[in-house]
Amino acid sequence: MDVFGWIIVFAIVFFIFQVKKKPKSNRYKRPPRAPWKEPARKQEPTFTGTASAQPQPQQPQQAPQSAQPSRKIAADGFRYDPEGEWPFQKRKLITATETVLFERLRQALPDHYIFTQVQLSQLVAIKKGHSFKMWFSRISQMSVDFVIADEFLNTVAAVELDDKSHYSDEDRHKADAKKDKVLTAASIRVVRWRCEIMPSVEQIALTFPECKRAPEPQPQRAVPQPPAEPAFQPSANVERIEPTFERPVQVEPRSPSQPG
Repeated sequence: MDVFGWIIVFAIVFFIFQVKKKPKSNRYKRPPRAPWKEPARKQEPTFTGTASAQPQPQQPQQAPQSAQPSRKIAADGFRYDPEGEWPFQKRKLITATETVLFERLRQALPDHYIFTQVQLSQLVAIKKGHSFKMWFSRISQMSVDFVIADEFLNTVAAVELDDKSHYSDEDRHKADAKKDKVLTAASIRVVRWRCEIMPSVEQIALTFPECKRAPEPQPQRAVPQPPAEPAFQPSANVERIEPTFERPVQVEPRSPSQPG
């Protein structure tokens, strides 16, 4: 055996001795369970018959505090306080420009009702067989500026007054197109006017010829007739004079030779 073989044997023997000397790892030992102890009972006071024992004065019981109403906290951190002030104030229902068109609509359509800022969900209904939640969420935040209704409150048309933002803003333009599609699907006429070119009273009346007031029938005028004169009836006190007819007197003509 050469030197290289002895080196290998020596290494193997050394490795075996090192493994035997290595301490074994202790396995996990469960800690011993504590012995069970009976819980201590509350000692009640005992009264003896001796005279020296005096009863201890009982402390007055405190009245239970009134339960405060639970205040729910919203997702944004708002806590409802029924006694707190809220930052709200009254505002006008429509703008000054919309007020001008509202007055012209009233003058042009006196026999119809004009409603302002009507929610789209109040004008249309979802057909049966379709998801109410899905379609309602698409129109719940939409409204129209004016609604024209007849005397029976049937919707005649929806009127929109658009400013420059409806034509310059792409999002507003898409929202208007969606609104028009909803109203057209419900067979409601949509009329759009621009604030810069607001129609007059006459133009509004021509836009809605079906809303024109029917002419009232004029009553025929009775031609006054003169009162008939009452027939003359002689009174009993009036003396009636009968006409008399006398024989006429014949007058002989004179001759020119006879003196006058």
